[in-house]
Amino acid sequence: MKTQRKNVALTLRKQGFSVVPANLDAKMPALRSWKQYQDNPPTEQQITNWFRDERALGVITGRVSGNTEIIDFDADPERPIVFQQWRENVEAEAPGLFEKLYIESTQNEGFHVSYRCPDIKIPGNLKLAQRKFQEDGKDQIKALIETRGEGGFCIVSPSKGYKTRQGSLADLPEITKGEREVLINAARLLNEYVEPSKLVNGPREAKPKREGVSPGDDFNERGDWDELLAKHKWTRVKRNGQYDYWRRPGKDRGHSASIIEGNIFYVFSSNAYPFESFTGYSKFAVYTLLEHGGDYSAAAKELAQQGYGDKPTPQQSTPPEEHPAWANNQTSRPPQKNQLFSLDQIADCFKQDIKWAWREHIPADMSTMFSGREGDGKTTNCIQIVKEMLEENPSDYVVWIASEGFVQDTISKMLQLKLDGSRILFLKNDNDTFSFNFNLGYDRQQLDQQLSQYKAEGKKILAVFIDSIRGITPFDDNDSRIKNVMLSLNAIVCDKHRAALIYIDHHKKGDARSALDKVVGTTAKAAAVRCVYAVTPVSGMVRKIELAKTNILDHQPAPLKSVFSINYGLIIYETEKADQTLRDDAQKWLIYLFGKRSEYRSSEIYELGEKHGYGIETLKKAKLDLGIDSKQEAVGKPWLWVCHRFLDK
Repeated sequence: MKTQRKNVALTLRKQGFSVVPANLDAKMPALRSWKQYQDNPPTEQQITNWFRDERALGVITGRVSGNTEIIDFDADPERPIVFQQWRENVEAEAPGLFEKLYIESTQNEGFHVSYRCPDIKIPGNLKLAQRKFQEDGKDQIKALIETRGEGGFCIVSPSKGYKTRQGSLADLPEITKGEREVLINAARLLNEYVEPSKLVNGPREAKPKREGVSPGDDFNERGDWDELLAKHKWTRVKRNGQYDYWRRPGKDRGHSASIIEGNIFYVFSSNAYPFESFTGYSKFAVYTLLEHGGDYSAAAKELAQQGYGDKPTPQQSTPPEEHPAWANNQTSRPPQKNQLFSLDQIADCFKQDIKWAWREHIPADMSTMFSGREGDGKTTNCIQIVKEMLEENPSDYVVWIASEGFVQDTISKMLQLKLDGSRILFLKNDNDTFSFNFNLGYDRQQLDQQLSQYKAEGKKILAVFIDSIRGITPFDDNDSRIKNVMLSLNAIVCDKHRAALIYIDHHKKGDARSALDKVVGTTAKAAAVRCVYAVTPVSGMVRKIELAKTNILDHQPAPLKSVFSINYGLIIYETEKADQTLRDDAQKWLIYLFGKRSEYRSSEIYELGEKHGYGIETLKKAKLDLGIDSKQEAVGKPWLWVCHRFLDK
């Protein structure tokens, strides 16, 4: 036996393992210090000296042993089939993988599963599955499955009580990063305990709890996991004893989450937006994230309307003089640290450093909305804005979400206005269509993942345009839930990916006096964005763009006016409002003229204009608005008006 262990130890050393003697009882290296062997394996002479007597044999895991990792299954009388359940999970996800692994049984009837994974940096020891139990009236946490990773240690066969069951440690298999994830996730599926810091229940109540059961608590008790998750395209894989396994949307095999004891949704997938990996969620928290974009107040209100929770009983107030705190001349709360600060102390914390994605009208990293009636030119104006954005930022990209499906019309307008098509990205869903329901967490996840993919490809996204709001949810225009969807999209596009988000929307109050009144019937949509612009027609080819609402301090952008011909668009600053209709008609007439020729003598323009009822001053103002140039070839020569932009191609 002595010779066998020494020979095994030397063989393992030659195969790239850092081998040390072990104490079976303590399950630790039988050395005063073993830190140095976490970085460099011992010499063959050291190994020969150590194993002159009958010692247990152990290996140090991680980089020093060729990226070795060991999954340790502890024997637990309360969970006797954990290893078998893990094996079933692995075989369901990756048939044939289990047979590649080195497996040994331990002295306490547990198991070790060993492999090397050269594709990654092996992390430190991880607790993959735990359970909570009571001992002497106190909660105890027991590890069911954990890893021995970087800097870890594990006793191995042929130590006393350890027996090889499959494969050879001296010929340890190498697996891929993806195969390792299968093994790790198959173990996480068996987790029964979530640390309080990784458990999302919902916001704590700031005020004393009212009588009765809250809608959230009631939903935790009576809500249906199957109905909630299936609605958002999660798929139940199977039930296995006390475990309930689910697969995230967009994945066609394997597992992404489990339901623990029927009330905690434990997610371990890193691609299960809007959920965080290795985090547990109550049923109410899952409902809030999937249905209301994380707005717990809106979720509770909706659940109450569905009949969850008890209606609070009226509370009778206690007269101040009868209140115990009043009677005892005491305050109802202990003295607090001073929370008053001067303006000078906090001013720097709230300074706004606004960057602009387009002129001083569309802020970068924020959301903006263009509102108007159908046919008022919102999409056309936004396409012209895209053109200017790309011209000002020649290396950036713009994403366009044609949520209402009028893709051909949008593309035609973009081609007519001569946009750089190589830098305009149209977003499709996984069904190869352009429709999205961003009320669903799955569709929001697709947007998030696509923006992340663009970033990974080196594409800087300057802005995302959504045409239009009514195409991205199933809700009516006046439904307040639209705001929650918009806030969720703001968080993805603006907060996470640092791009401007521009919504196009249709309002229904076309004859209202104020520009803000022209914004969609309810103020909910306007409340979800930083700036709102109303787009209104002035004449057949001219539109006015005016600010209806802004949440940006000292933001007073100049009104704009847009003019479009068949193949040209122009957005200009509105210089004055007098004689506006006449000037608009004059602009339309000038665009027609310069669509035929690029140069006219000024006297010819004035003569022709007079026949159409346009005075010289009106024509000069229209010329200035359109950016038409003047030139004189030499002193004494006639003045020319020159413009090439409106020529019919």
